Amino acid sequence: MPNVKTVPCIKLMNLRFSVILCLLALFFGNTTVFGQSAAISPYSSYGIGYLNNQIGVQGFSMGNTGNAMRNDSTSPFFVNLKNPASIFYNRITTFEAAIINDNVSLSTQGQTHNNSNGYFGYFEVVFPVGKYLGMSLGLTPMSSLGYDMVVSQNIDSISPVTGSPTTVGQVSNEYSASGGINRAFFGLAFAPFPKYLSIGINTSYLFGNLTSTQTMTYPPNYNAFNTQRTENSFVQNIYFSSGFLLTLPAYKTWQITIGGTWAWSQNINANYNLLTVNYLNNTGSVVNYDTIQDSNVNGKLRIPMMWGGGITIKKGQSWTFTGDYSVQNWGQYTFFGQPQTLTNATQYAFGMQYVPRKTAYSESYGQSIFYRLGYFHNASYLNVSNSQIEEQAITFGIGFPLGPNLAQMHNSILNIGVQLGEFGTTADNLLQEKYIKVMVGLTFNDRWFIKRQYE
Repeated sequence: MPNVKTVPCIKLMNLRFSVILCLLALFFGNTTVFGQSAAISPYSSYGIGYLNNQIGVQGFSMGNTGNAMRNDSTSPFFVNLKNPASIFYNRITTFEAAIINDNVSLSTQGQTHNNSNGYFGYFEVVFPVGKYLGMSLGLTPMSSLGYDMVVSQNIDSISPVTGSPTTVGQVSNEYSASGGINRAFFGLAFAPFPKYLSIGINTSYLFGNLTSTQTMTYPPNYNAFNTQRTENSFVQNIYFSSGFLLTLPAYKTWQITIGGTWAWSQNINANYNLLTVNYLNNTGSVVNYDTIQDSNVNGKLRIPMMWGGGITIKKGQSWTFTGDYSVQNWGQYTFFGQPQTLTNATQYAFGMQYVPRKTAYSESYGQSIFYRLGYFHNASYLNVSNSQIEEQAITFGIGFPLGPNLAQMHNSILNIGVQLGEFGTTADNLLQEKYIKVMVGLTFNDRWFIKRQYE
């Protein structure tokens, strides 16, 4: 009879957590990557900032889709941040994390400015809990605020004695902002009929600062007070969202899944602080002269209702075709009880994925590579100069298997996704952004929380 040994579970867990800690250090060892604002756009000054597509790297490469995406019955599994009902279908533990690099070209009135920014994308751990439940934990940016602009002009003053103009010189107005709202979440999915139906809910904790500053600076040789106006909003509260996935009985090798997501309108606690000061800066050091305004108010932001739907069609485990449509009623957004000049936002998106043979790693590495393609169009919540600001992009990506044989169900995937898009327009003296976003993520699949045996 073979000699069977029991491997202590704690040793296996320590090894896995050591690997993950090393990878987290690789991703987030540079604190500027985690803390840096994802936005580098003046458009982020509206509402709660630039809304980040909260999507995993698979959906990122497939047109930001995910309303109707669920995993197959075999690994590797990916995470889907868009629909919490998908949590159930990760039947072994899945850990996924990603970072993003955003290269943006800003254009207006014949002027162009290029910028690049790297930042934290997300991480999520998903694991099964018994036969009918799945759970997840994760963190992702919800919105981002970030820009720095300087507008200069030459001005004159009128002499109170002679009444003639006196040249003041060049006065500089600098507008800058930073921050964003983050989302730490706990997800739970229940599948009363595991093959066909799952229902999920995310309980999220929203937190973050939105800070904007306007500074008016006079020439050092002109005896005038400079002015700085700083607004800061600190946001923190619980936020709920939900979803479902309904999979129809398979027809031969074809399978259809219908999905939906929903978040009702919710109030988010916030603290607003406004500080305006006059100061002198003509001696090489800044000296505050007086405080014009200093206020601190507690209130609420009203995040409007969101809903979305989608459909996914699969042919075996090689072909996946999916489409999404989402709406959020940002016209109902309020800031401390005051309505804002936002409009309802819509998005439609399409994506596809092809993998020649999902479990063919031991036979041919090339046949196990994932190929992804997609497109999306957003009508954003921004309405500037009576024009709704729109965004569109084509997306593509690839997933490279790493590690052991896929059939052993403890494998890893290196995912690379790219989005080529444009946001806004140069018409009516507005700003257009053309960007290239690259997301790099790692996906790990393994069996956790069980006792293993081997000969």
